[in-house]
Amino acid sequence: MASNMPRDKSNISSITFLDKLVYQTSRLLYHLDFYVPSDKIYLKQRYINKVIEQYLSQYLTYQHRAKYPTKIASTSKPVSTGVLGDGSGLMDSAWPMKCHDLRHTSLSPYSTKGHYGRIKWSFSVAGPMESGIVIDNENTIYFGSWDYNLYALHSNGTKKWNYETGETIWSTPALAQDGTIYIGSWDCKLHALYPNGTLKWYYDTGFWVTSDPAISDDGTLYIGSGDNYLYALYPNGTLRWRFKTGGYVKSHPVIASDGTIYFSSLDGILYAVYPNGTLKWKNKNIKVSGCSSVALDTKGIIYTSGIEIICAVNPENGSIIWSYNPGKDLAMIHGSPALSSDGTLYIPMCNVDGNGGWIIAVNISTGAEVWRRKIGGWSAES
Repeated sequence: MASNMPRDKSNISSITFLDKLVYQTSRLLYHLDFYVPSDKIYLKQRYINKVIEQYLSQYLTYQHRAKYPTKIASTSKPVSTGVLGDGSGLMDSAWPMKCHDLRHTSLSPYSTKGHYGRIKWSFSVAGPMESGIVIDNENTIYFGSWDYNLYALHSNGTKKWNYETGETIWSTPALAQDGTIYIGSWDCKLHALYPNGTLKWYYDTGFWVTSDPAISDDGTLYIGSGDNYLYALYPNGTLRWRFKTGGYVKSHPVIASDGTIYFSSLDGILYAVYPNGTLKWKNKNIKVSGCSSVALDTKGIIYTSGIEIICAVNPENGSIIWSYNPGKDLAMIHGSPALSSDGTLYIPMCNVDGNGGWIIAVNISTGAEVWRRKIGGWSAES
């Protein structure tokens, strides 16, 4: 089957198409278990889907490992708990990471007034793109592609360099202040690159890395993996700690001002983890998709969405401050919430029957809907 498929990058859409089709099907099955009305059927369906997901995850991972052998990253020597090694916090640039900043506000510091969305230039790659785009402090543009490559472009759209990983890239890069570029890949690695596009180090989790890296102020890297763990790495690529969940960690870690890390997993749980890797709290009631992230306001209040719910969450204990039901069969499966400076929360929702989706604006003080706009399809990674 897929194990006999050639690694032919002339037609990237066929390289691992069956692998990704099976994976996406298992992920969709997992999400569908939330919509079964009977509690008994819900539990049974959830169990069946989790078994399917786990077996498929193991099968596809072993298959990829057989096709593309990798090694566990080696570093010069273990790093003691109190030593961070070389590295730096998040780069101060126009757009250095997924959703712009550590709170995932997706709020641009620049006005788009007077710009009408006309195409200035375009750049073609050999495969689809699920990776988001980031921009460094010299206006270099970075993004990943299904063709295995991380690309760096000049601001005029010409290629600066490309770096080939061992597999498809879904992850959005993150940029450190010292210029280091971090990117995850389906080759099971988090790659750290120098600004010139050469490899600095990599860390191999043993499972897919499709989560987006986050960089704390002290340089610690946080990344989710298909082995159900959230990883914390020192800036030199050695393991600081890892935190186990009940499902694939595809969501994107968000870091509060006190260092608390918020993320979700395909087990449907929203987690809060202390900077030392211990659990602060978890909330099972929101039923988050596990593929999206949360956003934090300046007070640290958490905003997220699950199945037929948009809510604000207390950062101290995980309790729900307010909740709003946007409508039957609406959910935030992919995408991320965005926070504006005027206190409006924007949530991408989709119809579970596949019939398009919505952008919903909510007042963060009251939880009341401000407006909604129908869009032509599901909101994917954003």
